[in-house]
Amino acid sequence: MVQLDFNKRNLMTLLLTVHQHRSDGIFLSDLWEAIAEAEAQNRGVHGARAPSRSTWFNYFRDIDHAFPDGLHGRPLSLAAHDFVRENPKLTDKFFRKFRPDTFARMCVFLFERGYWGSDTLAENLASVPGSLYFSLVEFLKPAIRPEGDHNSLPGVYRVYRPSLSAPGKILVSAALVTSKTDGSLHYAERMHFRTSFGWREQHLEGYILGVEGKAFLLTKDDNTKLPQFSILKPLVRQPSGDGETHIVRVMAGSYTGSSTYRENGHFSTGIVMVRDNLRSLEKHPIGRWKIGLLGSFGLQNREDVPEQFLKYLYE
Repeated sequence: MVQLDFNKRNLMTLLLTVHQHRSDGIFLSDLWEAIAEAEAQNRGVHGARAPSRSTWFNYFRDIDHAFPDGLHGRPLSLAAHDFVRENPKLTDKFFRKFRPDTFARMCVFLFERGYWGSDTLAENLASVPGSLYFSLVEFLKPAIRPEGDHNSLPGVYRVYRPSLSAPGKILVSAALVTSKTDGSLHYAERMHFRTSFGWREQHLEGYILGVEGKAFLLTKDDNTKLPQFSILKPLVRQPSGDGETHIVRVMAGSYTGSSTYRENGHFSTGIVMVRDNLRSLEKHPIGRWKIGLLGSFGLQNREDVPEQFLKYLYE
């Protein structure tokens, strides 16, 4: 069984599951019996007692009020995420009525009865905006709080990497790092270049996270649907306008993934990211960035790339 942390979003996912099956009287009776057993086994545990039966129906009315049109097939964890964000007082009221032991017993009950399965739960949790980013934060537990990344990394970058499809050339693309309102750092990159067969476009999307003085970037290619992984070291920082934080200007490192252009099926090349003053791009969706029409983007000869970056662009 998957062990869930006792937090507000997970509790709301659980409550929404119960809410969906509230018309089944046997389900509710068995659930309340399981909660009572958990409380009987933990009589000495400090904390509020689980809600009474009448309180549960008050909760159902609160949830109905929050979702008057129903969930319409929305993943429960996504609905729970929205509920916690939009109804903080109600969420606090619910959360105060549960303890970790009663929460854990309810999780066991739902798994054992087949209301939650590992695959269904994974699908629900993955649907939450920024879930991958927050999972990485929880897994890596960076020593420095990731909030600092939201000051030092967002912006538009010019990205240099050796071309896989045109050996000897350097592909120059544009990327946007965005601090999302949900607390995640989103990465989107646009490749747009002309080949002998015509124009090509490629879009990478993912998340970036700072750990131990380096930036770790995980992306997915919209063409192959395969992941790529980069480890970047900041080379140049400069004070921001407020003078209290420093903005990353240049990063360099490795770019690794799978490609049919390599005989062994995978690659690991150098990559350089340089902050650029391309504010006009930020006004438009990244899918519409026609950067290949700008002479300094797309496929470039090595001699046309700034010399100080070449030593990092190994093939």
